[in-house]
Amino acid sequence: MSGQRILVIGGVATGPKAAARARRRDPEAQITIVEKGRIISYSGCGLPYYVEGLFPEVEELWRTPAGTLRDPAYFEHVKDIQVRTETLAEAIDRDRKRVRVRHLPTGSVEELPYDKLVLATGGEAVCPPIEGRELEGVTTLRSPEEAVQVRSALDAGRIRQAVIVGAGPIGVEMVEAFHARGVPVTLVEMLDQVLPTLLDFEMARLLERHLKGLGVDLRLQTKVVRILGEGESGGGRAGHRRTSPRRPGALLGGRSAKRPTGRRSRP
Repeated sequence: MSGQRILVIGGVATGPKAAARARRRDPEAQITIVEKGRIISYSGCGLPYYVEGLFPEVEELWRTPAGTLRDPAYFEHVKDIQVRTETLAEAIDRDRKRVRVRHLPTGSVEELPYDKLVLATGGEAVCPPIEGRELEGVTTLRSPEEAVQVRSALDAGRIRQAVIVGAGPIGVEMVEAFHARGVPVTLVEMLDQVLPTLLDFEMARLLERHLKGLGVDLRLQTKVVRILGEGESGGGRAGHRRTSPRRPGALLGGRSAKRPTGRRSRP
């Protein structure tokens, strides 16, 4: 196994862990991580807590317990792992064992050879084709950059009311974050319970009772069909209608909409 070339596609959570594990298993391996974003090895689960203000700097999400930033230089000097950020893996040639990658800032293309290939691309927010999702004030919450934008808007007082579309883990955590910051929140879920993939119906009811006790406007069996701009009638709001249990329907309202509506594998 000594000296083999290990290529990892994806540098957020699983990818760096896999690369570090491979280094421990084979001190002689040539290990490279390819990540299309600028930031690597961060804790995505902590994004809502940064928005809430539980820690001051977003960089805390990619610091070691000793306070060292887990950036490309850290992986190179501490782990002997090469990291290529802002680099997109475009194609895999399994016969030749090569991956075509593109450096996004320059557009330059090259092929990287491998003996072992690890796919750790993670997931991305699933955004239904809702009219108005491109409007200002509408965002997903997946990256540190998006978290910084949301927190900056909160700090500047630009978010007076928030709508969270999707009652999964990130959606519920964002409800908590906005509530802690004193922002009224509407939580919209097209199924008939919160955390539908994690809790059974009875446990979900306990959480729903808690959210309502906090003053959260909880809209279950409700689907977003349109987000209205400020210049439109009812602007700054999202349209809604009720749905049948466990069936899609349509929508809601607010000044800033967050769309953590689900996850799918990231290309």
